[in-house]
Amino acid sequence: MSTDIQVSNKSTSVSPEEILCNVSKFIRGSTHEINIPGEELARASLFLLRTLPSSRQAILEYLCSVYDEAVNEHLSRQEMGVVAKGADERSMSPIINEIESLIIGFIRSQPDAWTPIISSWSIDLLGYISRKYSERRSMPHSSSLNELLFLWMTCSPTKSLIRITSECFACASGDFANRSVNALLEASVRHSPHFDWVVAHIGSCFPKTIISRVLLCGLKDYHQHLGGQLDGLPPPPHSSAGESKMSSVVQILSHMALQHARDVRQAMWELFQDSLGETVSEMQMSCPMYILHLSMMTNLLMQTAVDVFVDCVTFGDLEKLCSQFSQKKPSCAKDVNSLMNLIIHLLMKCDHRSNHVIYLLLDYSHGLPKQDVIGSLSENPLQIEIHFFCSLIMNRLVIELQRVSNARPPDPSAEVPLLRGLRSHAVSLLQMMLSSSEPKVTWLVRLLSCLALHCGEECAAEVLSGFLTTCQEKLCMTHFMQILQDVQSKYPDIISLCASKIITSMLENGNSVEPVLLNFIQLCQWEIEEESKSMGRLLM
Repeated sequence: MSTDIQVSNKSTSVSPEEILCNVSKFIRGSTHEINIPGEELARASLFLLRTLPSSRQAILEYLCSVYDEAVNEHLSRQEMGVVAKGADERSMSPIINEIESLIIGFIRSQPDAWTPIISSWSIDLLGYISRKYSERRSMPHSSSLNELLFLWMTCSPTKSLIRITSECFACASGDFANRSVNALLEASVRHSPHFDWVVAHIGSCFPKTIISRVLLCGLKDYHQHLGGQLDGLPPPPHSSAGESKMSSVVQILSHMALQHARDVRQAMWELFQDSLGETVSEMQMSCPMYILHLSMMTNLLMQTAVDVFVDCVTFGDLEKLCSQFSQKKPSCAKDVNSLMNLIIHLLMKCDHRSNHVIYLLLDYSHGLPKQDVIGSLSENPLQIEIHFFCSLIMNRLVIELQRVSNARPPDPSAEVPLLRGLRSHAVSLLQMMLSSSEPKVTWLVRLLSCLALHCGEECAAEVLSGFLTTCQEKLCMTHFMQILQDVQSKYPDIISLCASKIITSMLENGNSVEPVLLNFIQLCQWEIEEESKSMGRLLM
């Protein structure tokens, strides 16, 4: 490698005396034997880097101190409030630009020779600087990734190092490209969370490569620290698992998802698919729980996971997943309950494409016709198990929704994102209920009741008026009465509002009045029957 660099420099017309003079200047100046101005010493080092390959390691080590000094100067100016436009140009910015220009020239002219060397040097230096200055007064908290990005990318020296690192990634090819990404992620682990801004920025330049590697890095960390915890909850803050780098992975992926949502979704899907192969490792088998864990930590990643579930996951994938889960651990009520709690918790938080999630769950939990159950149990027990598990999820979900919706006194802060997401799909849920059979009907009626209670009087009137204008069977009106009884104590004037809504709709759309009148007559008959029953009980 060094031979290639040396050959490329033999063509330069530099005398041995000039090289010797600069060697002497560099050694005496860098060891403080004599006092040489910083710019003059830096230019001597660049001359040697260009003409004397054997000095490369010493020169790069010295350039670290140049960048370090430049960063310190920039932050000091910022903290004193004297950073003005052009202030850096009056200090060390010109020599930083010269270093960057020379190094990028090396990378482009001889990428195979220079890229591995410079990539390692720039990544290590960025990690060192990010950690060293993380406690400075002007530095935002490490959890504020966007603020850190802004601060470091307005700092000329670190911006220069980022450009050099990006050039290395752009010129990397073959196996070295993988090694470069690994080096970046290893530096992220060593300097986490102060180095996250570097990974996030480089990832924005090379999204597909970085996203998949960051996801895999997070999976390894999750399996190491949380692989045995089916509830997926974060570890205690002072446990060894608490030292994991999961928070860095989440921050980087969340930042990437803002601009590269499709790439994050594709990488998550591919990771999930790889975990369903015939021969998979223990780490790969923990992938589904890892994705659930990511979803719990940030809404952006939960939206990505929902997209994967809705658009990509098939019933066949669920069968493979079910098979793996049954093989991995013995059937343990505690494990299943922990998994169920996590899923219910995530569903309650889900307002992104929530109607699609509910539709899929209803389809997967609908079960098989009774006459097919006995035969199917011997043919495909996994299918029965999936139907049963999804049925449990639906039952637990509507129970939890009812608990929140019927809370007394109501908690104004207890908004349910799932119900908020379903609010605009109330009519669709009603239409599905009218064309479904049990147990779908029961779940949908309870969902509609929760929507009516939780989303306000207007929503309740929309649901109930939908019943009155579309129901044509007595059973359907029974469901109407069930929801009416649930909401009437909270909204005493709900029938009047429903009637007003129905009249307005008929006038605007010219709908037939006959089904509405028939349903109102049936309501009156029921009310008379209920009053007669009440009177009879009093007389007894």
